[in-house]
Amino acid sequence: MTPAIRSRVWRVIEGSRDKRSTVHEARASAAARHPVCFFPNVTDDELQQVRNVASTVRAALEKCGPDSGLPSLKDFPRESCADAVLLLGARLDDLGLGPFDAVGGEFSLDHDDRRSHAWLEGRGILVDITADQFPDVSDPVLVTRDPSWHRRFHETNRGVADFRHYGPDAHAELGVVYDCIREELDR
Repeated sequence: MTPAIRSRVWRVIEGSRDKRSTVHEARASAAARHPVCFFPNVTDDELQQVRNVASTVRAALEKCGPDSGLPSLKDFPRESCADAVLLLGARLDDLGLGPFDAVGGEFSLDHDDRRSHAWLEGRGILVDITADQFPDVSDPVLVTRDPSWHRRFHETNRGVADFRHYGPDAHAELGVVYDCIREELDR
């Protein structure tokens, strides 16, 4: 996704932040208070299904991302998290395992070094297929009920985790990558 489109997508997400439901606010508040985020509405079997889909999408993005021509995916997973969450969220939703929120956050190592990241949250779990771009994460796919690693990030954006909700430009750019992902998964 070009920087202009990514900026536009995150502005749409930011604008929708004030319209979150009371249930969503209650869950976000509960997750902030508890070190382990467990909501019994997701079974271990569903957790494994999400992990399997996340792993296959990650593998497909390793092939499709760099070949897509999109600057944001050329060094996948590095600096690819915003597009990755929108693609993964769409796939999970298409398979009936969603919906998920795309969550963006920032943290600072010092005044001049700010880091941003994006991941999925929903149904009491966090899904992250680009966390290994950070030196303290070795797993290429994180699917967990434990939000402790992601808590370093101050939430700045939250919205629908599906590229098809962000206008024709985002749909056109990421739709080509999504088609490639689906082709890889059908092999």
